[in-house]
Amino acid sequence: ESREDLNTRFKDLPPVKPLFPFNLFCSKPYVVDEHFFYKMETGVIQYMVLKPFLALIQLILTACEVYKGGLFDFTRGYAWILLFTNLSQTWALYCLVYVHLALHHVNELKPKRLLGKFLVIKAVVFFAFWQSCLFALLIVVNVIQDTDDMEADVRAAAIDDFILCVEMVFIAWIHR
Repeated sequence: ESREDLNTRFKDLPPVKPLFPFNLFCSKPYVVDEHFFYKMETGVIQYMVLKPFLALIQLILTACEVYKGGLFDFTRGYAWILLFTNLSQTWALYCLVYVHLALHHVNELKPKRLLGKFLVIKAVVFFAFWQSCLFALLIVVNVIQDTDDMEADVRAAAIDDFILCVEMVFIAWIHR
């Protein structure tokens, strides 16, 4: 459908109340209109644009040997990439919550199980992030160590990637 068709179909939706922390300084509900959907779409798409860009920056920093560092070592690239990725993911998920709040009561969308789809997306992003933090911690406490053929961070990333692939099969089955 075109954007105009969607705007016509959803033009009479009730306003959405601001969520925390925005409700602390903005008490006026957001009108659900074309501008609302544009802002929410932009909020989600910014992650899809930023994530590959940050991956490219990560590759460059790794090649220049300035990527490694701890979670709170802002003199190197790791903490900055982690910070920007987390902020971007948080904003995208926040926008998805607003879309859900705006559309959850629309009868024609109820068979689409929007809440389930949203929760799956949220779980993927949330658990993938914290899983990578867990592997970083396992390196720090020497559970994952360097070997003759592989550094600890490469081994941790490989294990993390493999587990994510297995999880995606399970999530795809749930999401069907």
